[in-house]
Amino acid sequence: MKYFVRIAMILLLCFQLQFAICQNIAIVEGGNHHTNVFHTKALKKHPVIKWKFPTTGNAYGPPLVHKGVLYFGDEGGLLHAVNIKEGKEKWHYKVEGKIWSSPTIKNSYAYVGSTDGVMSCVSIQTGTIVWKYKTGIEASCLPPTLKNDKVYFGSHDKNFYVLNSVTGNLEKKIDYDVPVCGSPSLDDSCIYISDFGGNVHALSIINYTERWSFKAQKLIDQTPVIDNENVYIPSYDKFIYCIEKDNGVLKWKQNINSVVTHIGVADSLIFFNTMDGSLIAMKKTNGERIWEFKTEGKTYSRAILAENIIYFGSGDGNIYAIDLLSGKEIWKFPVGSSVHRMTINNGIIFFGSGNFVFAIE
Repeated sequence: MKYFVRIAMILLLCFQLQFAICQNIAIVEGGNHHTNVFHTKALKKHPVIKWKFPTTGNAYGPPLVHKGVLYFGDEGGLLHAVNIKEGKEKWHYKVEGKIWSSPTIKNSYAYVGSTDGVMSCVSIQTGTIVWKYKTGIEASCLPPTLKNDKVYFGSHDKNFYVLNSVTGNLEKKIDYDVPVCGSPSLDDSCIYISDFGGNVHALSIINYTERWSFKAQKLIDQTPVIDNENVYIPSYDKFIYCIEKDNGVLKWKQNINSVVTHIGVADSLIFFNTMDGSLIAMKKTNGERIWEFKTEGKTYSRAILAENIIYFGSGDGNIYAIDLLSGKEIWKFPVGSSVHRMTINNGIIFFGSGNFVFAIE
């Protein structure tokens, strides 16, 4: 018996060492601050299709690029790993529910939530399961956030979870009485989360005690976006709120007159889509509107930024490239159907539309 215990301890230690060697974390939306700023080559010319990959349902989440491979989930419950050069599949892993989120990768493992209430840790080398953790319903409708040996995510079962990334064991669970949908944002001292009650919470990253909370007038299903000083969050009350990170005090708010999707944060501006089809840029300091670009369709795709060019998809079936400073159109690319959330890497844009994931360059 002692022999088997020793073997088990050695195997666990080896597994932990695998995770500890080189803290290599890949997350969509601009890292743990979720700024939607990508530090990569922009796509400046009018694009062409590089390849398209058939899926088993809509791929709503932005695909994640990591070391030459594209990772994304779909409504058919498949997590795909596809070579970014040719669009050929390396492997796929099947869950019981649907995958509406994107995976987050740390070292050799992908972490993804699904509508069956499971957070899964999958080997990106083999596409096989490492561990599963079962929540109540719909684990992490947006990507989980990782730091050190922790996985942070919310669930529609009204709880916020912290798991050990190596073992999948529960380390903390906080009940908020309403669904927790947005990805947590992290800095060195705090975790910032939102909930369907219209609240933003700042928790100590050490002991998870609440440092402050802020309440909007209606539900929040988006991710709190952070920079060095502020937290930016939209609400279904059609306002955008800028909150001081240190104390949760409102710095400014602006009425947008439409529901806003995820906010992007650049050096001096914030940018975002509205569901009535607009792309808007505002000053970070006071929320003053700088420019607005209108499309002909409702916009659910989140705007992303690379080299001062904003990219987003519209319900009018086009992808647009817009200059950050002027709001002028650089190019638009007709897809023919509604465009889901996108990612850019080295001048290539990846996105889902219909039952395909596309790469354009």
